[in-house]
Amino acid sequence: MFGVPVFREFRTGLSVCDQDQNIAVPALVLESHRARRAAVARVAVLEELAGRGRLTEELAVELAALRPRVAQLKQQKKDSVAKSHRARRAAVARVAVLEEFGAAY
Repeated sequence: MFGVPVFREFRTGLSVCDQDQNIAVPALVLESHRARRAAVARVAVLEELAGRGRLTEELAVELAALRPRVAQLKQQKKDSVAKSHRARRAAVARVAVLEEFGAAY
């Protein structure tokens, strides 16, 4: 069953466990992740409607409210990716130094 989450009760509370990768994710984290993805998708839909000229006043207000939040989420994601990339580069550099050190002996 590819991609089907299984709910299990752990000591810390309800979690979601991905059967394929055997990774437990707290349910609240999963819910917030889904909410972020939904907000990004909603902004994309509203911007498409705005491009076609079919945006009502209510939808325009919703789009104006969601845009700053989605921009913040995208920046956080960009920062997170950059941070993990720097960490991987530092780890590779450290391995190279240790291998060089080991080769000297």
